[in-house]
Amino acid sequence: MFRTLDADLMKISEGGEYSFAELGDSSKVKTGHWCIALGHPGGFQEDRGLVLRLGRVLVEASDRPNSAITTDCTLVGGDSGGPLFDLQGHVIGINSRIGENSSTNMHVPVNAFHDYGAWDRMMKGDAWGHLPGQEPWLGVGRDERATEAKIATIAPGSPAEKYKLQTGDVVVAFDGRPIADFSALRKAVEECHPNEWVRLKVRRASGTIEEVGLRLGKKSE
Repeated sequence: MFRTLDADLMKISEGGEYSFAELGDSSKVKTGHWCIALGHPGGFQEDRGLVLRLGRVLVEASDRPNSAITTDCTLVGGDSGGPLFDLQGHVIGINSRIGENSSTNMHVPVNAFHDYGAWDRMMKGDAWGHLPGQEPWLGVGRDERATEAKIATIAPGSPAEKYKLQTGDVVVAFDGRPIADFSALRKAVEECHPNEWVRLKVRRASGTIEEVGLRLGKKSE
């Protein structure tokens, strides 16, 4: 399960002929494009309102792995899991959740299922990332001049401060995963959840390699 995007897989265990819709390319979806959300993911229900909801893309998915598509295709409770189509009939997203009102809605871009190795991880039963509104926090800022994951600033009261990370430290591994640069460090943190215990290997300014265990915090708005 890719918690950050509310994405997961369901396996069909019995053979047979199943109807399907062709997948599109969500990287080509741009703000302003027309789209159609299909509600009633469990089958038609008379009391659930319109099946098809026409709208436009309000926010396109970025190239970051935790970025959703936002549209004004009205969704109601229970529409999660239904498809979002482009006007050529290709699935470009999966309905996820309703925003602050019913005309601001989030959809999982279909590319999230096969990019970033997500498909293979979900096939293995992995669960990673954080739930919406539960963004993990380490509390470090990058050194813009460095090509590695070098820490330039540490936020007061952050897990980084509490567990004695230091400015000038270079993070070289995160839970056994090599970290090549600050973007890789940010991605590794994003795939965790608040209160998760992780282990970092850091290269101190003296050149020594030390392991630092710490518990991630929750980023406040």
